Amino acid sequence: MVRRLKMVVKTFMDMDQDSEEEKELYLNLALHLASDFFLKHPDKDVRLLVACCLADIFRIYAPEAPYTSPDKLKDIFMFITRQLKGLEDTKSAQFNRYFYLLENIAWVKSYNICFELEDSNEIFTQLYRTLFQVINNGHNQKVHMHMVDLMSSIVCEGDSVSQELLDTVLVNLVPAHKNLNKQAYDLAKALLKRTAQAIEPYITNFFNQVLMLGKTSVSDLSEHVFDLILELYNIDNHLLLSVLPQLEFKLKSNDNDERLQVVKLLAKMFGAKDSELASQNKPLWQCYLGRFNDIHVPVRLECVKFASHCLMNHPDLAKDLTEYLKVRSHDPEEAIRHDVIVSIVTASKKDLSLVNDQLLNFVRERTLDKRWRVRKEAMMGLAQIYKKYALQAEAGKEAAKQICWIKDKLLHIYYQNSIDDRLLVERIFAQYLVPHNLETTERMKCLYYLYATLDGNAVKALNEMWKCQNMLRHHVKDLLDLSDSYNKSVFSKVMVITRNLPDPGKTQDFVKKLAQVLEEDDKIRKQLETLVSPSCSCKQAEVCVKDITKKLGSPKQPSNPFLEMVKFLLERIAPVHIDTESISALIKQVNKSIEGTADDDDEGVPTEQAIRAGLELLKVLSFTHPVSFHSAETFESLLGCLKMDDEKVAEAALQIFKNTGNKLEESYPHIKSVLLPVLQQKAKKGPPRQAKYAIHCIHSMFSNRDTHFAQIFEPLHKGLDSDNMEQLITPLTTLGHLAMLAPEQFAAPLKSLVANFIVKDLLMNDRIPGKKTTKLWVPDDEVSPETMAKIQGLKLMVRWLLGVKNNQSKSGNSTLRMLTAILNSDGDLTEQGKMGKPDMSRLRLAAGCAMLRLAQEPCYHEIITLEQYQLCALVINDECYQVRQAFAQKLHKGLCRLRLPLEYLAVFTLCAKDPVKERRAHARQCLVKNINLRQYVVPYAIHLLVHDPDYVKVQDIEQLKDIKEALWFVLEILMAKNENNSHAFIRKMVENIKQTKDGQCPDDPKINEKLYTVCDVAMNIVISKSTTYSLESPKDPVLPARYFTQPDKNFSNTKNYLPAEMKSFFTPGKPKAANVLGAVNKPLSATGKLQTKLSRMETISNASSNSNPSSPGRKGRLDSGDVDHSENEDISMKSPSETEKPSRGRKRGSGANQDDKTTESKPKRGRKKTASDSVESTPQKRRGRPPKSQTAAKKASGGRSRVAASHEEESEEDMDTAQLSEEDEEDSVDSSPKCASVKTCDTFSIVNAGDALWALIVNSMEEAASQLEKEHVHSVYERIAPYFNDSRYKAWPKVKQFLLQQEPGSIVADIGCGNGKYLHINEEVFKLGCDVCGPLVDSAWSRGHEVQLCDGLCLPYRDGCFDAVLSIAVIHHMSTKERRIRAIKEMARTLRIGGRIMIYVWAMEQKRRKFEKQDIFVPWNPNLSSTRQRGDGIMEQTITSDKHRKVRSTSSMVDEEDMITLCQPKPLRLWFFSRSLDSVLDFGSLTRSRSSTSTLQSPSDETKGNRSRPGSGRALIRQMSSIFSSSSRTSLEEDVFMSDSNEAVHKMDNGRIGNANKSVPVELVHECSLDPLPDMVYHQSVSSVQDEETSLQEPLQMKESLSSLLEGKNTDQSEDSCLRYYHVFREGELTQLIQNHVEDLHVLHTYLDHANWCVVAEKVQVWKV
Repeated sequence: MVRRLKMVVKTFMDMDQDSEEEKELYLNLALHLASDFFLKHPDKDVRLLVACCLADIFRIYAPEAPYTSPDKLKDIFMFITRQLKGLEDTKSAQFNRYFYLLENIAWVKSYNICFELEDSNEIFTQLYRTLFQVINNGHNQKVHMHMVDLMSSIVCEGDSVSQELLDTVLVNLVPAHKNLNKQAYDLAKALLKRTAQAIEPYITNFFNQVLMLGKTSVSDLSEHVFDLILELYNIDNHLLLSVLPQLEFKLKSNDNDERLQVVKLLAKMFGAKDSELASQNKPLWQCYLGRFNDIHVPVRLECVKFASHCLMNHPDLAKDLTEYLKVRSHDPEEAIRHDVIVSIVTASKKDLSLVNDQLLNFVRERTLDKRWRVRKEAMMGLAQIYKKYALQAEAGKEAAKQICWIKDKLLHIYYQNSIDDRLLVERIFAQYLVPHNLETTERMKCLYYLYATLDGNAVKALNEMWKCQNMLRHHVKDLLDLSDSYNKSVFSKVMVITRNLPDPGKTQDFVKKLAQVLEEDDKIRKQLETLVSPSCSCKQAEVCVKDITKKLGSPKQPSNPFLEMVKFLLERIAPVHIDTESISALIKQVNKSIEGTADDDDEGVPTEQAIRAGLELLKVLSFTHPVSFHSAETFESLLGCLKMDDEKVAEAALQIFKNTGNKLEESYPHIKSVLLPVLQQKAKKGPPRQAKYAIHCIHSMFSNRDTHFAQIFEPLHKGLDSDNMEQLITPLTTLGHLAMLAPEQFAAPLKSLVANFIVKDLLMNDRIPGKKTTKLWVPDDEVSPETMAKIQGLKLMVRWLLGVKNNQSKSGNSTLRMLTAILNSDGDLTEQGKMGKPDMSRLRLAAGCAMLRLAQEPCYHEIITLEQYQLCALVINDECYQVRQAFAQKLHKGLCRLRLPLEYLAVFTLCAKDPVKERRAHARQCLVKNINLRQYVVPYAIHLLVHDPDYVKVQDIEQLKDIKEALWFVLEILMAKNENNSHAFIRKMVENIKQTKDGQCPDDPKINEKLYTVCDVAMNIVISKSTTYSLESPKDPVLPARYFTQPDKNFSNTKNYLPAEMKSFFTPGKPKAANVLGAVNKPLSATGKLQTKLSRMETISNASSNSNPSSPGRKGRLDSGDVDHSENEDISMKSPSETEKPSRGRKRGSGANQDDKTTESKPKRGRKKTASDSVESTPQKRRGRPPKSQTAAKKASGGRSRVAASHEEESEEDMDTAQLSEEDEEDSVDSSPKCASVKTCDTFSIVNAGDALWALIVNSMEEAASQLEKEHVHSVYERIAPYFNDSRYKAWPKVKQFLLQQEPGSIVADIGCGNGKYLHINEEVFKLGCDVCGPLVDSAWSRGHEVQLCDGLCLPYRDGCFDAVLSIAVIHHMSTKERRIRAIKEMARTLRIGGRIMIYVWAMEQKRRKFEKQDIFVPWNPNLSSTRQRGDGIMEQTITSDKHRKVRSTSSMVDEEDMITLCQPKPLRLWFFSRSLDSVLDFGSLTRSRSSTSTLQSPSDETKGNRSRPGSGRALIRQMSSIFSSSSRTSLEEDVFMSDSNEAVHKMDNGRIGNANKSVPVELVHECSLDPLPDMVYHQSVSSVQDEETSLQEPLQMKESLSSLLEGKNTDQSEDSCLRYYHVFREGELTQLIQNHVEDLHVLHTYLDHANWCVVAEKVQVWKV
């Protein structure tokens, strides 16, 4: 049978379709072969041959098959399919026949016959399954191709694709199947690519069923739907054109897991290398980006993880990703913040160009993250980037320049308090910044140029790192020297070492264990001794570390915390960079730069900068690694530097010799013989600084120093010539240091030198007149030689005394009297007036610093009198900035070294009134570093303030406020922590002082009263800032006997000495902790700005910072403004006589005290005069207090009337209008056009704004509202802006408190900042201001604030960039509810999650004013007091005759009673909008009458038509007459202010105006612009004696009344007045506005503050699915 079947197969194989005879001949055979006998034959060879025959039969008889029965056809094709399984065995002898079978049916497309069968799907499915099962890697490309042809024909030519068939294909794409049979996956992939267009609808339908309709039962592959989408997209993205929008829907699913799956899918699709999905489907991309803010943490985490793939494979998406990664870099979840860093760093390491600066800044920010894991990842990431692109320069110089900031930032972190951060910085420095495994020359070159390019703060951090490592090395060496591991010395040393390692609690036991190991194991001990030896080389250190860790690490353990601790310790103490060989290489590198042969330009460092940095580096290393300099080669190189002409190079060489040359005489005698003459020459004729170091070198390096000193002293002493001042400076410097180092050797000549030459000949004579200049300070090279010589003379005297160290000859008393005389004479000791101001400043500084030096020696500290101490303290408030700065540095240095007594710490108290904020910040940092909870500084501070020469009048409020600020300056730091109940201790101390008397003047009642008053101020501060002050003091304070008498047990001082007005200035609140990074080792300089969170600042503004006084840490918070430092407002009540002609230059609030001050006894010489010393003339600059800001001394606009108002009921405006020189409208919005003269408007008060509302309906609401604000907000403030410089500088207490509560490094925006009066508060935060008023912005900019001009409805800031936002007196100027909401939303947009916003608006609920409507116009007139009523002189008479009233304001904003008094004839009726602008479209029952409106025209149009000019806003307002009828006006004309008494009723002196009616209203017409406004009127009801009723007139009568008034009986127009629009808020209105319309703001507090509603809200995360 097989043989016959083979013949049949061959026969059929040779037949073609055209042979009709043969086809007919073999028809019966064809039918017979399809019988069950063959189809079910047990022999597979028979079945194979039959299948081949059947395949040829279908080819021959095509397109019609000889089989007509559907069942038979099904059986045949199922039979053929089964035979195809033979393809699986490629090594079978029959494989070729199986291949022929496949080829035949694929070429003929035999299976297409099955399309007509009902069971075709079963046939096709079985065929697909069979082919996918048999395909394997043994098949060649032809088998693969025929299979694809066979299957694709079924899909492409069939009517449909069943789900079962589709599943058969798609199942091979599922990852599990894909991994099992890669060939099946490739087959399915090829099939889908071939049939993409045909199969796409069925794929789409499948995903529709599963994704959209949720019919997971349609297929077993439903659970793999997202895996299939990814595979299909990778195969052919056209397969998913209709599916991708469904993913957008799924991204918004409420099911967390479902969103997570979709996000995982899309992350892979978007991040794929060749994917164009983001550009092809932007809506889906945007929707995916939204999942970065998903509420479900795993979703956000997944988005962040795959961000690196998008950045690496699609750089064009970086811009979109940046904003979302920024938000996630602040995510509350640590893992997400960590992965943000990982993603950015991963992309950066692949190619730096893929990552923009903003993304790198996110990594930079996270180096200060609160979580160690995130900080570590950020720091290590930056280090790896720096090493790759800066050190190895893999991307060229441009890339290296782009990331040059990384090295500075990493070193700045060394100032962090966490030991983990410091250790990591050290590790990064050793591995990435200057890799220790580099060859010595290359390593030193790397260090050399790194040091040259670091910023100042990074240099100081690096120096500090070396010092800390050196100190720890000494501690370990001391531990090795201690033999008994159980004595107290070992324990204390263990504790010291523990503090320098992470997790001190656990580390302590490990260090104890190490101490025991060192006793037991001599080998480890010797290796550790070698490691800490000063002569240990880098190679030796590496070997020792390896051996120690290997020894301690055996036997190996999975976790060995003891070994980890030892590794940390060894890392810190091992000298991996610096040894003798390294120093020699470094000096050679410096010499190359000096000789000009170095690669400075190639490294991007100027040669001069490189040399200067190299010398500074050598000086630092000579201090930390002095033994490493001990080599002949190094000393010879230094000797060569010493002989150079460059002064800086020689000076640095001298300092290095001083630090390292202690063994030079013994070890290198040949160098000594050459060095000594050079040092002697430098001491005699070199520059002063070189002479100084030359003397110290001789003292430290040579044994027979006395002989060498004598050889220098004699010729210099004999050669002193006071006629040649320039040649005198160096000898005096040298002699001064000789006097300090060898006072006994030259005792007699030195005493004679000081008495005769220094004092009589040098200091007491002014030979050359100084230059006449107004400058207080000039550079060193401009100081006269005579002054420099005098300064060196003073230093010589002090150095001599410090060398002698006793006062037996009373030379100390004489010197102190001399120094006191210099300070008392302002530096001009002879008082001949020959000295210039800069010279006097220099001498004051020299005298003050000399007293500080003497105070460091106990024998001289005892003889310094209290008066001399107080005079010295006043130098810190010298009028010259540089004097204050340098003196504070000297004071800080003495306190840090614990050489100055504690009372000198109290001197910083006086810095509270320094007008320069940088100086106050510096002083506060000095206090933070030195105070260390030393509560005993309080008595000294109190005593110093009692004797402050500026504290003249005991009960003067202003002076007491200064005292309070000074005390709080110190107490804030002391009270930041209440350790051991320190608050109660301070209270007890103050109470004890109050029971004593002043030790300096015990019998002076005035001084004692001052003492008790200052104590009461301190007591009130403690009480207001502490809740535990009343507890029992832990111990009884002991007061310094020199400053206070012993307490009298029979005397109990319980009297309160404070004036009642002072009570309001003590604001309760917890003191803010003094959190200054790195305060222990932080350098201090003069000026600067904060660098914490600098990266975030740089993304908002490109403003650069000044040099930092304390960077890279944080500056101390400033509690004082430039002029006024009180926490609360002080509104002084003055009589009319005091305020009618205010004195020029008078200090605010001093009022009646000025005359008293002028009668005081003449102040001591040397004390700066107070404001009263010179009222009319320019105050002379004197030492003792820095000059006040010009604002405080400006004249108070003389002649302006002032109106009294109670402080308690002061509104936001009235708080500012207490005095024109201080206050007038809080935060302005903008201004443009001018406001014309307004008749009587500014004399009275608020104008009716209601009519203008309805005119807005004529045009669009938005346009009208904008125009109204432009006319009556922006233009008004632009006009009154010049007055703000005099009036706007005082911060409101609660706003100030809000700013002070912000975390250091925060970024705060003041939206509507005006002239920037809040931008100087809290220097620990960054502040940006913006305003729509150009002149106000210019004013703020001129004061050094970061401000810009912009609209509050469209802020130019990024989303979430601010930590806090201020909006003070801005929102109430928005004329519609929608605009108010928009303004709040815009501010909320710029606020970060968790940030807070403070909003102040005018309140309708005011005690002193009663509003009935919410939309009003408020006039502002800077010239109210000059206004006169024409004709009857009523205004003038009222102001001058009402003597009992207390005037307090020059603004036209007046109290209700004041306005009634001013407009004596009638009660004032103030007008406003009839309804809110928000309801402008609600006409209600208003009727319109053409006849009535036509009669109501402006009288001013007739008299002053030539002054009219077109204006859209004014036109809108003038159209009021087309809206209101007389009837409607009657219902709308109501009072804004409700009179409370009969005082509101007055009679007109000139009779009634109008017709014969006894009750005729007077309509006062106001011009608010150049056009007359007939619709804006005051309606004043006139009540006669006979008839109290008020009647309203018709519009025509009103016109006649107005015309008659304007023609002859109107007041003069004020050219300086204008109207401001306000919307006053009801209680709860602002809160509801936020709660109902700004969903991402959560209201925290709402309160009424001085007639203003305030809301403090926090931005929360609104999770949107």
